[in-house]
Amino acid sequence: MTIAILMVTAMATLFTRGFRNVILSSYFNLEKHAKEISTILKLSKTISSKEELKNILSNIADELKELLSSDFTRISIIEDDSSNGMSDIFLNDTISKKTDEQKLLTKIKMIERLLTTKKEAVVIKNPSDFEKIDDSLLLSQLKSSEMTAIMGWPIKIENEVYGTIVTGKYRKTYTDYDATLLGILSEHAAISIKNAKMLEQLHNESAYFESKITEIEKFENIIGKSPKMQSVFKIIEKAAKTDIPVIVRGESGTGKELVATALQNLSIRRDEPFIKINCAAIPKELMESELFGHEKGAFTGADIRKIGKIEQADKGTLFLDEIGDMSLGLQVKLLRVLQENTFERVGGNDPIKVDFRLISATNQNLEEQIRIGKFRKDLFYRINGLPIFLPSLHERKEDIHLLVRFLSQKYKNNRVKDIQFTNSAMKLLVEKKWEGNVRELENLIYRIITMVDQDVISADDIWRISPPEEKIQHFSSTGDIDAYIQNTIKEGCKINEEINRFEKKFLEQTLNMCGRSMVKACDLIGIKKTTLYYKVNKYNISI
Repeated sequence: MTIAILMVTAMATLFTRGFRNVILSSYFNLEKHAKEISTILKLSKTISSKEELKNILSNIADELKELLSSDFTRISIIEDDSSNGMSDIFLNDTISKKTDEQKLLTKIKMIERLLTTKKEAVVIKNPSDFEKIDDSLLLSQLKSSEMTAIMGWPIKIENEVYGTIVTGKYRKTYTDYDATLLGILSEHAAISIKNAKMLEQLHNESAYFESKITEIEKFENIIGKSPKMQSVFKIIEKAAKTDIPVIVRGESGTGKELVATALQNLSIRRDEPFIKINCAAIPKELMESELFGHEKGAFTGADIRKIGKIEQADKGTLFLDEIGDMSLGLQVKLLRVLQENTFERVGGNDPIKVDFRLISATNQNLEEQIRIGKFRKDLFYRINGLPIFLPSLHERKEDIHLLVRFLSQKYKNNRVKDIQFTNSAMKLLVEKKWEGNVRELENLIYRIITMVDQDVISADDIWRISPPEEKIQHFSSTGDIDAYIQNTIKEGCKINEEINRFEKKFLEQTLNMCGRSMVKACDLIGIKKTTLYYKVNKYNISI
């Protein structure tokens, strides 16, 4: 009985020690894995917060060497402007004790070439794995060294290689787990290097503004250095010194009101009232009272006397915007004021003398309006003392980068850094049609700054926020659609087939507009990538 108890006690002791060892081993393994996971997360955080590639690679190589207990580590990135196509970060504390650095570098570069050409990992965990290498020269080089283990991994995303990681040991080996860990780190490095290179490219392109624009060229808050705008500025300077009636002509959004304001600010009447009225914005039945004012009781609702815009502009300047929309009846009354410098309020009989400078503006062809009887010729001659023709934004493309810079400063809000645009983004803005001229550009810049968080704006940002004007061709009218449907039905068709045919054509044209980019196409027409991939395969559309 005593012997049995002793045997049971001994077995229990052995089991307890074994169990304790298993627990401790598991604990240390978990601790090791936790450290490795922590390192990966640390690398990801570090990588995301730095812009310089060499600093990023230094962090990766340093952590990788410690994590795998390697004797040497080299991380290289592929660069188009490098003489040998590669730029490296080489960190190693023990190499001088083991072998000649240049000889080791030769072996590593041979592995790098293998990684970049075959785009597959090279994993030599121990000397028995050397035979896996099908490059005889590399094999002989490795066997002749004291190296016992070496691993190389291509840093790639979607089969595009951005660089390589090569790490190795002397008289030590790697495990399968080490190889897996290196693969995970290479994926993190690939994403990080790609993002860093993109960021570096954006900042390089953003030098466009730093090198080419040192000072915003403007004239009384009108931006422009193009010959046509310089010509406009000269006319404004000369016209401002006189009281000659000026009519500012140009498309909507070209800045006609800014020109009127500049004329006022540079004139001898600059300290007097500057009264503006938009003839297109006020209902015709209210326009006369708005312009001339009215006496108390002149009409129902006229409970008090009202001073009109003409009277308010006495001694100053009256700006009639969109004068082409003024009714013929009101044109007659305005003509009398310009001829006699007197008028009466609505409901009044007493003539009121006024002295003001008239500036008008229109986006209409007044000569054509005169021809069809919608604008008086005699009034036209009165207001057309000096015409100023404003060019469309299409006619002054060289001013777009100045306007973008100015508007970016205007709408930067609370951002510390200046908003900048890459060369490709600027090219996209310059090539845009801008049917709404400067006003359309201003609205887009405001929208971009509101929607985009980063301080450097790319062409993709603009594309996403403002897709190109070239839309899928639409029918010009509902009648065209009805006629098409009727003809299709008469010819005989199945609705599903017709819908599929239209959808295929729609997707093909969308992809053409987006340069065959699935991502841009999804953003443009508002569908998920999975949906687009399904439909592309369904209709056998080539990408």
